[in-house]
Amino acid sequence: MRDHWPLLLAFSLGALACGKSADTLSFANPMEAAEAGAAALAKGDAPVAIAAFEKAAEATEPQAKLQALTGLFKAQLAAAKDAEAIAAMNRMVAECKPLLAPESLNNLATAALNAKNAVVADAVVNKALELFPEAKEQFAKAVSAVDLLKTSGPGADLSSLGYTGN
Repeated sequence: MRDHWPLLLAFSLGALACGKSADTLSFANPMEAAEAGAAALAKGDAPVAIAAFEKAAEATEPQAKLQALTGLFKAQLAAAKDAEAIAAMNRMVAECKPLLAPESLNNLATAALNAKNAVVADAVVNKALELFPEAKEQFAKAVSAVDLLKTSGPGADLSSLGYTGN
């Protein structure tokens, strides 16, 4: 039975979200919500992922909260909710600042750039440079990619900078 727990977890999470709208989901705890959010995001179900990660962000453990807010950012980005994605990033900065590192915000910038979302990527890069001015070099590719998206639009080829696109 022990070897089957991943299958059972996947089945349970699938059953949890199957046939339910984001408004009717309920979770026993933030960890369950985060797992459901990740599963929904992987399936491309942004509304369910958003609802799940919002519940998961109620976590009291700082690392769990940081992961939930990262998931919420990515779910909002997937739903093309730019203002909400930026709000999730700002909430992450406000509530998880001691845990943040340049890599945390670089992860968010990469997600936005892979989605070819110049508005969100620009907000993330600006916040990263504000919080971590010493890491300016680490964000040089992201700055170049944002500039390219701003001038060339969402059709810009960012692969030479290491971003995959949609």
